[in-house]
Amino acid sequence: MKTMKYIAKTVAVPLIIGSVAFCGCGTTGVSPTNEIANTEMNIKQAVENDANKYAPLELRLAEDNLKAAKAAMANEEYEKAQELADKALADATLARAKSNEAKAKKFAGELQESIKSLQSEINRMQSK
Repeated sequence: MKTMKYIAKTVAVPLIIGSVAFCGCGTTGVSPTNEIANTEMNIKQAVENDANKYAPLELRLAEDNLKAAKAAMANEEYEKAQELADKALADATLARAKSNEAKAKKFAGELQESIKSLQSEINRMQSK
């Protein structure tokens, strides 16, 4: 049993740490062009989903982070650009989700009003 723990400490742990470090180094210096394009698409979808009305703060944060990501890319600060693009994508996704939620709540409220109106009409017709 002690042998297994020793093997885990001396072989497995350094291997795992080395693998993680190696994988992290592989992404350094890679331009996040695809991530920025994906973020732009998500921001566009959020705008089309009325995020200007229902989630203006999140939409503005997404746009600001995207702008900063593009500036970081222009300066060849790819890790910073990746981080900012990821933040912008998260903000755009949140803006779109909040817009969907607000629209769904609005629609649900309208449906409830219609149901109340129909119920009133039914009750009025039955009382005649």
